[in-house]
Amino acid sequence: MPERFSREMGFTRREFFVNLEATFGDGYSTREDGALVVIPVDDGRVTIRLGAERQRRIASLALPFMEVEFSFLDLDPEQRRRFYTAFSRSFQRGGG
Repeated sequence: MPERFSREMGFTRREFFVNLEATFGDGYSTREDGALVVIPVDDGRVTIRLGAERQRRIASLALPFMEVEFSFLDLDPEQRRRFYTAFSRSFQRGGG
């Protein structure tokens, strides 16, 4: 697991924060008008920078998405993997 990477996530900012609160409760802080999230993990931290909300259009369907950048500070590869696995699982949408 790299120390820094980004990905697109199919959420609005509001949906992102609803999921974040459900996952971490009040165990995180925000900065820069909510564009930067800081989550303490063990003796390190994860910072998540949220890009602008955008839409992907498919015919008349508009799907929200934003670029999300993850940075891991003072976390070893196993700690990064564990965090990201739990984070990804909590942000999965239904399907089957």
